[in-house]
Amino acid sequence: MKQQTTGSAAATVLCLLSGIGLALSLLHIPSGFDAAWIAVVLSGAPFTIAAVRGMMEARRLRSGFLVPVTILFAIALGQVFAAGMVGFIMLIAQRVEQMTAQRAHAGVQRLSTLTPQTAHIIRGGQTEDIPVDQIRVGDVLTVLAGETIPVDGVIVSGETSVDQSVMTG
Repeated sequence: MKQQTTGSAAATVLCLLSGIGLALSLLHIPSGFDAAWIAVVLSGAPFTIAAVRGMMEARRLRSGFLVPVTILFAIALGQVFAAGMVGFIMLIAQRVEQMTAQRAHAGVQRLSTLTPQTAHIIRGGQTEDIPVDQIRVGDVLTVLAGETIPVDGVIVSGETSVDQSVMTG
């Protein structure tokens, strides 16, 4: 988890610095070079490294290969700001994707902690508690008010309503 946090922080810093480079370029502050190059280098480097690594390790092109190619073509056409903007937008998109995946993973982890470890099975008219992993298709369970339903099933007797907000939001 520490490595994910460090990588996330680094990606956020790259986004910020690339954005600053593009903003400075728009302001046309005399500095001897176009500040859009900051965005080109900082946002283009991770995609270029990943593309080269992918070609070397997998010996095939992936969709990420198109980002550095687009940046290089924009530079070749003299459009440094556009090259920086492509890298910046793709870096932001990658960061948003990472954050979304992290949130989804955290949500699944939280849901897994809600799964009960035991269930009340009815055998021969008697109820006994067994580990959830011992439940088999066809077993009849009882779920008491307020309990979490341990497995998917069909109501065979009685009526109920189920609060599914934990699963559906």
